[in-house]
Amino acid sequence: MSVKQLSFDGVGTDDAATRVGHAAWLAIMEQRRSVPEFRLTEEILITALRPALTKELPKQARVNGRNVLFDALAAACGMQEPFTKSASGQVGKAISEIAKAFPTVDAAEMTRVATAVRKKYENAGPIAVSAHFHEFVRKTRPKPVATAPTGWLAKLNELFADSTLAKGGRFEITKETEYQWLQLDPNIRAMILAAM
Repeated sequence: MSVKQLSFDGVGTDDAATRVGHAAWLAIMEQRRSVPEFRLTEEILITALRPALTKELPKQARVNGRNVLFDALAAACGMQEPFTKSASGQVGKAISEIAKAFPTVDAAEMTRVATAVRKKYENAGPIAVSAHFHEFVRKTRPKPVATAPTGWLAKLNELFADSTLAKGGRFEITKETEYQWLQLDPNIRAMILAAM
């Protein structure tokens, strides 16, 4: 199957890469407009890409005709088959809300979070699990720890006084930032650290 596909579930008929890129771009620009000191990071890019990719990629929600998220939530809430229409409706509504907010949730995470919610909120049902899901779901990767030592720019200018990084011009580094530090060649960073 090619990247250009028929429109299923309102995804669209244009190129998948175009759809994903457009959705991610809109999310990034919206965040940029709302946060004056916005800085694009790997985490922000991943967060912007996740919903669009989840919409594009096929879901593995069914195994042998069973919805694994539904089964995981129902089992974690102590529900056993056969389900009444209202019981299955509660589980279905909860799954819908959870999947919309956390599109990458899998059955193992569903079970873990539902168990934690029910432990804290005394045997909560499926709707209560969806209401408190955000409290227990695993967060994204921790932010990277800053590695740039304080004073590295002065040492760079001292060691490489004739370089375009120190003299001015298009490539001059004017302030110490983590980004600028990581843009330096690893050998230069090693030399700066050794000289400090």
